[in-house]
Amino acid sequence: MASLRLPAMDDLKFRWTWLGSDVGGREVVYQLGGTEVARLIDRLGGSWFAILDRQGEHERKRDCTSYEAGRRGVELWAARHEARLRAEVLAKHEAWLSRQTWRGSASLAARAMVSVTQQGECSSGPGGPNA
Repeated sequence: MASLRLPAMDDLKFRWTWLGSDVGGREVVYQLGGTEVARLIDRLGGSWFAILDRQGEHERKRDCTSYEAGRRGVELWAARHEARLRAEVLAKHEAWLSRQTWRGSASLAARAMVSVTQQGECSSGPGGPNA
């Protein structure tokens, strides 16, 4: 059985993919390492809007003048926020892997990484022990 590992930050690539056939075969989902970070949605009237920060807790919507403009806008947004998106997606991958207890050492390593990250947030965040 092949060992499962977390992707390195540089292994995570941005790519467009399809949501399904309901959007005319257009690529509307923007992913980073297999995790959706943005999506384009068409309205009944033919206009488009983008939903950004799909990987996080606070999605944001932006109107687009066209599909092409929305696609370009999403790519520019992702380039501006690349470091944050990579860190959030990697943390999401680590959290997922840490819950896969049957995966053995890979899960243990991910649990240790998540634990260290959470301890750092508690000690430096608002309301933490050092507040």
